[in-house]
Amino acid sequence: MEIFKRVTEFDFMGKKTMATWLSCAIILIGIISIMMHGGLKYGIDFAGGTLVQLKFENPPVIEDIRDGLRTIELGDSTIQEFGSKNHILVRVERSEGKL
Repeated sequence: MEIFKRVTEFDFMGKKTMATWLSCAIILIGIISIMMHGGLKYGIDFAGGTLVQLKFENPPVIEDIRDGLRTIELGDSTIQEFGSKNHILVRVERSEGKL
């Protein structure tokens, strides 16, 4: 019993030049896009630093957290809400001191 009656033949090797040029164009577009957007954005695991998740009973004021981090001089830090309003994510760049 035959399910497919026609024989399908694809000339893959005949299309290799076109496929090579298409692949090179896609790679070049990707490299240009990375360069135009300021390079690769490394996460904590490659760039170094610390990631701290904080949970509060009441929704905190982000400016108060930012002021508190400035007083202990941790350097540049990114503060963002995640999940619910009570969860805060703090990313601190690599620093010489301990947290």
